[in-house]
Amino acid sequence: MNTFDIMDTWAQALVIDAELGALCTTAFGAPLKVFVGLDVAHEPEKKDAPYVCLQPAGDERGPEAEEHRWGIIIYFGVHVQAKPDKTANIVTEPAIVAMERQFAPAVMRVLAGTTCPPVVGEGTTHPAKGGYAERDMVVTVREPNVIGIGSDGWQ
Repeated sequence: MNTFDIMDTWAQALVIDAELGALCTTAFGAPLKVFVGLDVAHEPEKKDAPYVCLQPAGDERGPEAEEHRWGIIIYFGVHVQAKPDKTANIVTEPAIVAMERQFAPAVMRVLAGTTCPPVVGEGTTHPAKGGYAERDMVVTVREPNVIGIGSDGWQ
């Protein structure tokens, strides 16, 4: 297994998940786009939202490793048409709410249900701009390495 095997598995799971698909069309007015690998000359942007982009972030593996680890950066993007909610003296940005309460958790739910789920992660949700919010998260996938059993540690 390699990072692209994991990302391909995740991409397929994301595009076929009915609940995530319904969320995207209902809340964001468009189907989910999934990018496997990032070309910085053509990064996903507001017009692509809602989207998930999967990018390798490194790995730790080999025939003598106790476990194999793969790092993947997940980029999330949503665009929300709603205006900020103003209640009393509190102003709430709807794109951030949608990212934190709906979209990112729905994506992570799908990934957690795959054969190669992320086990740890650290992420940042960036300030919204014109109803467009982005989040990036570095996650790790782990697999025990039983010496002499299974696939080549370098594959």
